[in-house]
Amino acid sequence: MKHIKSLKQFIKERLKEKLKEYENSIYIIVEIEKDEFDALNILYEGNWTPSNVKDIWQRVDTPKFDHEKRHIHLAHKKHINTKSKQVAWNDDGKRHDKKTFDVNFKGMETAKKIARDVLKIPDDKILELYTENDKMNLILESIENMSFKSKIVILELKSNKLIKS
Repeated sequence: MKHIKSLKQFIKERLKEKLKEYENSIYIIVEIEKDEFDALNILYEGNWTPSNVKDIWQRVDTPKFDHEKRHIHLAHKKHINTKSKQVAWNDDGKRHDKKTFDVNFKGMETAKKIARDVLKIPDDKILELYTENDKMNLILESIENMSFKSKIVILELKSNKLIKS
């Protein structure tokens, strides 16, 4: 008959084993001010990380070329490797990937909010959306943040082509 240890004895032995593993470890604790904490986000740039919204992941990229801007890619977890199922904006509110931007992204308004928060885009700056028309391509700016009490709606057409009927 084998010797059966008590649960208490088993836990005690496992804890001792774990403590031996960490005996030679060195820990460094750094205190930083809350307003400097955002600077640490640069450590995660270029990697997919969960956003603060369930199932939406984010990747913030720094510019690789002079003509690029800091930008964010957003995707549902299952689509982080499928470029055509992602949305991306530059820190100036313009679309980043014009040819692969998913205009049918599920949760578009949520994605815009995440982009604004991460890239520090003000609420009064309108994020671009792209729509295709068989006669021409237009980029229309979203009016998500316009007050619905106002009777004024501003749409900026980003094309110099005209549609003839």
